[in-house]
Amino acid sequence: MTVAIREINEERREDINIPNEPFPLRGRMIPALTDGVWSHTFVSLPREERGEMTFPDENYDFSEMSKDCVFVGAYDGDVCVGLAIYQKQLFGYLYLYDLKVCRRYRRAGVGSLLIEYGERLAKKYGLRGIYAVCQDNNQGACRFYLKNGFEIGGFNNRVYAGTKQESKGDIYFYRDLPEHERGANGVRKEKLMTENTKRPARREDWKTKPMPEKHETFVLTRKLSEKEMNALRFGNVPREMEDKWFWYMEGDTLFAHRSWTGTLIFRVDFREDGNHVVTVNRDPEQYGGDSVEEDLESLNSLLDWWTESPYDHYGEWISETADALKKTGKRKK
Repeated sequence: MTVAIREINEERREDINIPNEPFPLRGRMIPALTDGVWSHTFVSLPREERGEMTFPDENYDFSEMSKDCVFVGAYDGDVCVGLAIYQKQLFGYLYLYDLKVCRRYRRAGVGSLLIEYGERLAKKYGLRGIYAVCQDNNQGACRFYLKNGFEIGGFNNRVYAGTKQESKGDIYFYRDLPEHERGANGVRKEKLMTENTKRPARREDWKTKPMPEKHETFVLTRKLSEKEMNALRFGNVPREMEDKWFWYMEGDTLFAHRSWTGTLIFRVDFREDGNHVVTVNRDPEQYGGDSVEEDLESLNSLLDWWTESPYDHYGEWISETADALKKTGKRKK
């Protein structure tokens, strides 16, 4: 079998919508974070729970997505038998947005060839490497990423809260380029982000989404010093993958967005009496939280981090990840 890897242009735009095919469900990957180091175990599903799953077909829009994505196809002759979509982002890694290989071509190295092409793209753009997100119950895909030189870099156990998939979590995998192969573009990008930190963050510094129609309002009672308010007014423009929040202030209102998606999670209208009005996202497709009590806890924790100067985004990311693992009983004691 000879398979050629090449980028998909507009002439072959239909190839980005090759149909999804079933993949086996045989077990689950369980990540653990101990003293800042990730490890993992695999657990097999009971025989009666094993089966197959097929993702719905996506119907990707070539014209819209090609603005920030590169489509890479695997071809057997003139037939596209595999697809990788790489998305260019502001962070130091190229995002593997989608990866699929037709069933009869699996276990033939096609997926690895698509990853290798992505690594060349990352080098071309001067990035650190590639990252991908995989559901923890897709054991085959998790093993594939580990086999292809990826390492665990994060875990999100709340992303599916309130949905039919709430028992699942997302595992983040990273594959770094050798340091000597990282180009100059990443350095220039880091300098640009550093320039942005010399002034307060502004709405136009990031691609963001508005608060959805589904939202809830509650009161946060907390006294903030002038020094703490100044730290919040300065805001934060993300500089690295682990920098999970973009926030800025307009007047006395703080807008807190998830950096990866631009989703607005919290809007806080600060009041002089310390009884601040919080509007929280309740769209289940954007945010899994549905408890005011948990949101109060999360927001107070975020404000603890955000009012420090300088803001330690990496420490906050480690803390949030460890808390998420602890809540599911997946963190080693």
